[in-house]
Amino acid sequence: MVNTIRINASIRENSNSFVRHIQECSVEFVENLGCDFEIDSNHGILYLSMVYHFEDPTYIEKRLKEVEEKGDYERKILLIIIDNQKMKEQLKKQIKEELQIDDDENEYFKKEYNKQLYIIEKKMEQSLLNLELLCIKEWQCYLALDNKKGAQFIQALRKYRGKEAAQEIYNFQSIDVNEQKAEMLAVCGLSKPQATQLIKKFGSIQKLMKASRQQLEDVKKDCRIGAPTIEKFWQLFHEHQLQPVGPENKIRKKNENS
Repeated sequence: MVNTIRINASIRENSNSFVRHIQECSVEFVENLGCDFEIDSNHGILYLSMVYHFEDPTYIEKRLKEVEEKGDYERKILLIIIDNQKMKEQLKKQIKEELQIDDDENEYFKKEYNKQLYIIEKKMEQSLLNLELLCIKEWQCYLALDNKKGAQFIQALRKYRGKEAAQEIYNFQSIDVNEQKAEMLAVCGLSKPQATQLIKKFGSIQKLMKASRQQLEDVKKDCRIGAPTIEKFWQLFHEHQLQPVGPENKIRKKNENS
């Protein structure tokens, strides 16, 4: 049976293994498509693997600006694929080659692997935080644990783009995203349960990052967060909101330091 529900994809995604996970919709590759994937004329999606982002962190900022300048889509979505398993496999392979060890149980290998994995996890947290801040104005940011979960998101968005779309996407976000975002917020000194509670209180991480000091003060008791942690959290995001990432900000900071 031919699938009549279609998703447009940029021709550059033809070799992306992500596409084979899109099985409930047909995929048509299109030249000169603004985004990587297009649900309809109003919904554009950029795809980002964190594995690739670590290799080239400048790529996604360029792509976000390209799409924003064209102004083709009312709703712009950045779909981030975490893919921890792939990262771990690549890390194991790299360390084994460097140490010339082929035994996972080797104590020296395990020590080096755990040390490098910790560094990567911290780098992941900060990278996700930076991506959220980069997207806060014009983009909605969704996280998926792997390509299969990401494909489920795209298919749900395409299938329920009418009245039910908002609820379907909210369900996907609640199940799959908040856990990753809670881990990301550990850079502020929040525990995972505290961060999860805060996200739930405000409805989304975007609203949480825009919260006033008083709004955070009002919920700290329910979320069991101390005043110093709340203050650190507010200062971090307040600073980012007043000084968004961009060339103008870099010039401003340079002038302030001179």
